[in-house]
Amino acid sequence: MSVSNGKWIDGLQFSSLFWPPPHDVQQKQAQILAYVEYFGQFTSDSEQFPEDVAQLIQSCYPSKEKRLVDEVLATFVLHHPEHGHAVVHPILSRIIDGTLSYDSHGSPFNSFISLFTQSSEKEYSEQWALACGEILRVLTHYNRPIFKVADCNNTSDQATASCSAQEKANYSPGNEPERKPLRPLSPWITDILLTAPLGIRSDYFRWCGGVMGKYAAGGELKPPTTAYSRGAGKHPQLMPSTPRWAVANGAGVILSVCDEEVARYETANLTAAAVPALLLPPPTTPLDEHLVAGLPPLEPYARLFHRYYAIATPSATQRLLFGLLEAPPSWAPDALDAAVQLVELLRAAEDYATGMRLPKNWLHLHFLRAIGTAMSMRAGIAADTAAALLFRILSQPTLLFPPLRHAEGVEVQHEPLGGYVSSYKRQV
Repeated sequence: MSVSNGKWIDGLQFSSLFWPPPHDVQQKQAQILAYVEYFGQFTSDSEQFPEDVAQLIQSCYPSKEKRLVDEVLATFVLHHPEHGHAVVHPILSRIIDGTLSYDSHGSPFNSFISLFTQSSEKEYSEQWALACGEILRVLTHYNRPIFKVADCNNTSDQATASCSAQEKANYSPGNEPERKPLRPLSPWITDILLTAPLGIRSDYFRWCGGVMGKYAAGGELKPPTTAYSRGAGKHPQLMPSTPRWAVANGAGVILSVCDEEVARYETANLTAAAVPALLLPPPTTPLDEHLVAGLPPLEPYARLFHRYYAIATPSATQRLLFGLLEAPPSWAPDALDAAVQLVELLRAAEDYATGMRLPKNWLHLHFLRAIGTAMSMRAGIAADTAAALLFRILSQPTLLFPPLRHAEGVEVQHEPLGGYVSSYKRQV
């Protein structure tokens, strides 16, 4: 490792930071915390510290060896999310310029992913969940779309799959084939979300959708521009800061990670978590009620809803419809209109759906059956709203009698344990 003289990182040149982590768990944890504390002593210099950390990262990666520095960087961001940009920026830069290729099992990516693993030794706590959420927030703010010449050669299998997923998601006849918008951190965020508990996933999707600003502590972030950054390790230029709970094009962020999972793993666990998080009001306490913004616009998520209803089981969609119909006015001022719009979006989505189709009897399976169940209760908000929803659907013949091309679909699958189809095979 070569560094210039006179910097605090000089003292780390021959330290255990660049050795393999100790096998003893307690010894490893003690060393990680000691280095995190050491790093924290130099954060007061807001200009020099990011440059020093960037130089450290440029010297360490790419690397096929697992070293203590991997876990130190991840733990530092966990403990000091306000300085997370100092670590994420240089990693992003090396991904953009092709110096570093994403690999979920490689360094430094795996050390961040492992932080989200819930084990018996690390019980779930609100403080830990918020800290993990801050890491996701930092990564998301720096995951802006960029235009880069598509080059899927000489990359890992995961990076190649990611490139293919982004190309399919962004292809249109008018686009130049060699310049496509990419979100370079989406594969990393996807693997983190797949590892994280459901609570963290749901909070993340609510935050991206503008539903709830749960990650609300600390200062502002300055995300990079979408311009292509040239030169090894060069930092992307900065944009004016955005509010911590606001995400530019939240629908694009959510679709990016959900599409990534489908393309690489042929599963839709993130889709199954994202749709209820967007449609149902989050559980709140009197302390955080002010953070809830309400039901987001549904149209940007039409493709996500289409995939969800193509794989979800009737019990899952019934719970979803009941929750939407019984939502308080503060969440959905007109839940009936929202439910009708959802049906209309699903019907329209069949026009551009490729490969995966809704079941032939999807309207009966996911809506009319649930409406009948709600009306049989003969009391409560759901029963009255369900009757009104049935009238609205019956008054629109185009919803009940689609064009002939929509009559072809996939047969509904039997319901497995857990409420969702256990495996999702890509048909695109």
